[in-house]
Amino acid sequence: MLQTKLKVNGFPSYYHRYKDDLPKSTNLNKVYRSGQPVDSDIYEQKQISMNQIYSETVVITDLFDEKTQRSFSTWCGTAKLDLTLADQTCKIQKNDVSKTKIRYRPLWIQEVFRI
Repeated sequence: MLQTKLKVNGFPSYYHRYKDDLPKSTNLNKVYRSGQPVDSDIYEQKQISMNQIYSETVVITDLFDEKTQRSFSTWCGTAKLDLTLADQTCKIQKNDVSKTKIRYRPLWIQEVFRI
């Protein structure tokens, strides 16, 4: 959401300012792609969950420090990231106590910048 500089500077604890004034969504779109990229030699296709993407993003940026995985997922959808366009497949993980349904997306991941 774009706001005026006056509003952002007036409430610095509420709004997050980027160092380069570019949204982080452009960086996530470069790392996680739903379609096969042109320079596919630096990308690898993997099945990845939104929780894994969130875990990697939290390490790199402080934008989501006080956010949950669910709010990150919602932000990705609102920001219309390329990774949300990929079809989801559900897999059920069983452990001794319960079953957990996890949604995976087939994404092209830029391995150079992954942790």
